[in-house]
Amino acid sequence: MDIKEKLDICETLEEATIHLIKTGEESEDFYETLYKLSQLWGKYVGIEPPKNGKGIDYLMSLNQWIGYTKACVDVTAPLPDYDNSNVEIDILFGNMMRFIRSHTISSLETHMAMQFKKINEADRKGISDYTKRFPLWGDIDQNTGRGSMVTERATCLKEHQVDFIWLYNRLCDYRSRYVLYALLSYWINYDFKLLLSVREPVFKDYFDLDILTLGKDDVIADVGAFTGDTAMEIKKVYGSCKKVYCYEIDPNNAAKAKEVAKRIPFVEVRQKAVSNENGIMYLNLNSNNSSASKTDVIGTVPITSVTLDTDVQEPLSLIKMDIEGAEQMALQGCVNHIKKYRSKLAICTYHNNEDIWKIPRMIDEMRDDYMFYMRYNGGNLFPSEYVLFAL
Repeated sequence: MDIKEKLDICETLEEATIHLIKTGEESEDFYETLYKLSQLWGKYVGIEPPKNGKGIDYLMSLNQWIGYTKACVDVTAPLPDYDNSNVEIDILFGNMMRFIRSHTISSLETHMAMQFKKINEADRKGISDYTKRFPLWGDIDQNTGRGSMVTERATCLKEHQVDFIWLYNRLCDYRSRYVLYALLSYWINYDFKLLLSVREPVFKDYFDLDILTLGKDDVIADVGAFTGDTAMEIKKVYGSCKKVYCYEIDPNNAAKAKEVAKRIPFVEVRQKAVSNENGIMYLNLNSNNSSASKTDVIGTVPITSVTLDTDVQEPLSLIKMDIEGAEQMALQGCVNHIKKYRSKLAICTYHNNEDIWKIPRMIDEMRDDYMFYMRYNGGNLFPSEYVLFAL
């Protein structure tokens, strides 16, 4: 359904409401039909309508709600492709793509190394030390600016340029496009200033109220629950929901999350790994940071592995994932929720050098009607804490 068809539906509902306001008609059938239509439209746009009622107060609040939903649907009209636009960020992205096309992988590496060596010594050391502390992206030598991280990123930019262009054109607001551009600009030029400029100034990692709404009937899978901090934010931001299933593999973190669950009745902690199959995996604890503990096929601490499709039978309204690079496998294990129920998704894509393009491609192959957004909540020394929303 295109944007015009969506707005036509909304305008029909709007006309019916205005008719009742003007005429004062009290027909039970008319009100009942209006309420059913508003419920259907509310489910379609993901915004709950006013509760059933009669009279001018109900009609005025319904009319206000219709206007809000109409504005929300209107802004979902697709942005222009970057190469068919005069908007500054689209032009800058086009210039970046031409720059990548003009280089080989080797010459991209050389350029990136030269840009790195322009950074002051303390920041070069900070970046190099960070990749050693969290070995997710490869390494980089603080003196030469070369290493496996640079090679992987140059290769990714060159071999998956088509995927980056596809993702850029699929992003549904310009804030998202600026985030993607800033991340790739950091890869190529270590542009600290640009990266800092796209940091989300208002909302925390998964709670952008301009794009993601949740209500009392929603069921959420919090995959990578840490100490229950996301569950606490859900309570703080949205008030309540039907259920939050918190999945956490680190026993110390899970114990803290269970303390949170004692205070929030709709939270349930499950000390299990979420993956693409049910079975046993092994836990590798990160001595530097408990939030970076990972699972593997070998190890000493066994832990139950499940898929969300088998472990949660009820429809999931939102699936959030922050699991240190295991997001691709976990997505494979919730394909039924995605295909059948079109669960909203908030997926971290910063734990390696390929998730940024590969995860949206995976989601799109499962369902091609998601709207994509990106938000950045990290610092400017090293890009992390960026989230893909599929809504």
